[in-house]
Parts: sequence; C-alpha cells; structure tokens
Amino acid sequence: MTNYPIKDDLNRLSYTYMGPVVSRTWYMYGRKKDGAWLDEPLDSTVSNDDDVPFHMGRFKHRMFRLALGKLDADIDKIYLYQGWRVAKVVKGEGVIDVIFASVEAHNAWLRCKRSRLGNDFDAKYKLEKADDRTIHFVEIQSPED
Repeated sequence: MTNYPIKDDLNRLSYTYMGPVVSRTWYMYGRKKDGAWLDEPLDSTVSNDDDVPFHMGRFKHRMFRLALGKLDADIDKIYLYQGWRVAKVVKGEGVIDVIFASVEAHNAWLRCKRSRLGNDFDAKYKLEKADDRTIHFVEIQSPED
C-alpha cells in the first residue's frame, strides 16, 4: 500500500491510503514530554472496528486519565489512529487541547459515551473554547489561588 501526501483544507500535510485495504486496527499511542514516542502503543484493538464513537469514547477515557495524572507523568500527548491519525490530545501547563483530523471525528467525540472519570475531569477543567476541529480546556482555579 502506498501513502500519497495530500493537502487537506487546513493546509496541513496529511496522508491518504491508495489501495483496496485500510487498517481495521485502532491504536492509541503516547508521546513523552521530550518528544519520544512510547515503545509500544497504549492500546490496540480490532473490536468494533467500524464504530468510531466507540473508539472515541475509549480515547476520551484515556484523555481523562492523562488530564487527571493517572497516566505515566512523562506522557503529555496521546493519539488515536486507524490507518491515519483521527485525534490528538496535548496536555500543557493547566490546559488540555483536543485536535481532530475531521469534523466526523469531532462529531464522534460529541456522540460517544463518557466514563465515570468524566465527572472528575469536569471538577478540574472547564471548556474555554471549541470549534469543529479543536476543543480547548483550562484548569479551574481554586478561590485560594
């Protein structure tokens, strides 16, 4: 299978697969603060391979874990892939950014189930701004800060 670079509507370089087979496997990858990829994917599965909201829900749960410090403290980025990148989460100082590769991926995020960790996330972060490709959360400042 050959990858051909194309320019998408945001003038970001992306890749499309030309050929009859596209990966059915969903992967979640992590990157460390120094930019190095983790040696192994955080997760991979072919279960429910055509159910984007299902996989986005699993990714959202992983985002909650990242935001709440329940993943390795050295990880600051996580990615969801199925043949190509579907979504990315970046944890910064007091902020969480979710970036989607498409409007369809963003819609899957909106439709997917939330884990119970979502309540803990909501107590710590608030939505600051969003559009059809990005969501920006900021940490809630306590009154004594």
